Amino acid sequence: MYQRMKMLLGGLILSTGLVVATPVSYAAETQVNGKEDIELAYVNVSKCDCNLSISGKEATCKSSVNSKSSQSIKVTMKLQKYLSGEWKTLKEWTGSTTGKTYSLSKNYTIATGTYRVRTTFKVGNETVTKNSSSVKR
Repeated sequence: MYQRMKMLLGGLILSTGLVVATPVSYAAETQVNGKEDIELAYVNVSKCDCNLSISGKEATCKSSVNSKSSQSIKVTMKLQKYLSGEWKTLKEWTGSTTGKTYSLSKNYTIATGTYRVRTTFKVGNETVTKNSSSVKR
């Protein structure tokens, strides 16, 4: 009986040690337009965003990025229109620099429809792609 209790106690101690030693991961959840979203942590990018606004027949496309340190930054910004169930690129702009921040802003004349901006940020060896909210004209 003493041997059995010793084995049970040893198993309990071993199980407790495994549970305590198990690493725990956390994901940051944020609310975007009332929907939960997972916020990713990047190595080189501290912040990046793209935005589309429409006034009359003119679309204003804006993209900006901040890096954690001074390095090569390349931005490819596309104005896209939703046609036949998919996003088609109407216009594409690129820009680059070496530094910690970069912004790109362009205007384009549009017809009626649903549009968005899709931007790819390349910072150092890291690539991040973001889409703006869609906007109707």
